[in-house]
Amino acid sequence: MRWFIKCLKQYSDFNGRARRKEYWMFCLVQFFLGLIFFTADFLLFFLPSDGFPILTMLYLTAIFFPALAVTVRRLHDVGKSGWWYLKFCAIIWLAASVLGVFGALGKIYEIDLFIYIGYALIPGMIVASVWPIVVFCKDSEPHENKWGLNPKDPSTPDEDIVNIDCFKYFVKCMKHYVDFNGRAGRAEFWMFYGVTSMIQSVFSIAINARQGGEIDAVTPISMIYLVYLIVMFIPALAVGVRRLHDIGKSGWYLAGALILSVILAIAIGVAAAMQSNVEAIVLMILLMILMLAFYIVPMLKGQPGENKWGPNPKDEESIK
Repeated sequence: MRWFIKCLKQYSDFNGRARRKEYWMFCLVQFFLGLIFFTADFLLFFLPSDGFPILTMLYLTAIFFPALAVTVRRLHDVGKSGWWYLKFCAIIWLAASVLGVFGALGKIYEIDLFIYIGYALIPGMIVASVWPIVVFCKDSEPHENKWGLNPKDPSTPDEDIVNIDCFKYFVKCMKHYVDFNGRAGRAEFWMFYGVTSMIQSVFSIAINARQGGEIDAVTPISMIYLVYLIVMFIPALAVGVRRLHDIGKSGWYLAGALILSVILAIAIGVAAAMQSNVEAIVLMILLMILMLAFYIVPMLKGQPGENKWGPNPKDEESIK
């Protein structure tokens, strides 16, 4: 249990290293707590027939950052960057999307080849899903690496907890509400979106926490959620532009991508209404590729040193 508590204290500590015992003990306690919360949901809200797992969803939302942080530290311990995990998730998402598209094509047009291609991708996805488990089971690098000393070495002193406070990045982005100048590092961008995603999860839980999952078209909480999305649109756009500046790209790339995504979404709706299945699927593939770009581009490293949009945010001594 002490490993779980240690990870909670390091709720957003993406520095340093975490040995196997720390990671897997955290996962074990996390699993049993999740099971307890789900059991409580089952008994209190009559799941899974006509209820919503309120307690389970709240628990998963609360544990998101500590789980992500210890995952990153475990990767550091075996010599891999934490960004490796985000890239891996992008690959899995792309493979699952391709699998779904080929399966849909095969069923719509009764083309066995497409169905077989979809089936052929399944073993690859299984292997890819197992691969992170293999990585997380690897032993620590025996000596000091660029993320710190070996945590298994008895002579290694207890590391200071250096939480990269996600909420400070969120507040910073809110202060820079309409600031489309300057640069934003990867940590600032992803911490901001991590916090906004957690807030959205809380809204989703509140909206869905009704018996039987019946949701009215307009409710006070849904209206508040709509206002929240409107308010957050500009700072989200601004930090996206600053992230592009950090990798040496103009913010107009983001504007063009957003316009293109809207056009593709409308075109998919029109093609589906006209029962043009091939066109709809092709357009859907293009939209998925574009959405993948939204995911991958912010993971790119910033340009070293100063560029025409300003100094490297990594060189700043503090979050302003």
